[in-house]
Parts: sequence; C-alpha cells; structure tokens
Amino acid sequence: MGLILSLISFFDALILVVTGILGVDQVSQVVQGNTATAEQSAAASEELSGQSQLLKEMISRFKLKR
Repeated sequence: MGLILSLISFFDALILVVTGILGVDQVSQVVQGNTATAEQSAAASEELSGQSQLLKEMISRFKLKR
C-alpha cells in the first residue's frame, strides 16, 4: 500500500509540471486514469493478501517429518 501512495504522490507532483505543457483537460484525464489504476492495484493487493492468508492456513495443517 505504501508503494501505491508513493506513486500517487509522484504523479501529483508530475501533474504540476505537466500542467504547464498540456491542457488542464488532458491532465485531468491522466489523473483520473492514474487514480483508477491505483484503486485497482489496491484492490488486487487486498485480494492477494486474503488469498495468501488462506493459503498459509491451509499449509499450516501439514507437518514435515524431520
């Protein structure tokens, strides 16, 4: 989640620079796209976290003989 927030901050800073080059409408479209991507990444991260926890619980039932 920290990486996603860092990327969002990076894009926010980049927007300030790009605004002078592109029109505000284009920047708005880029921001919306980046926001959607960040939200999708966060959702996928949550899903993977849940799946990894489930896998961990399933694997914990097995014991290795040493």
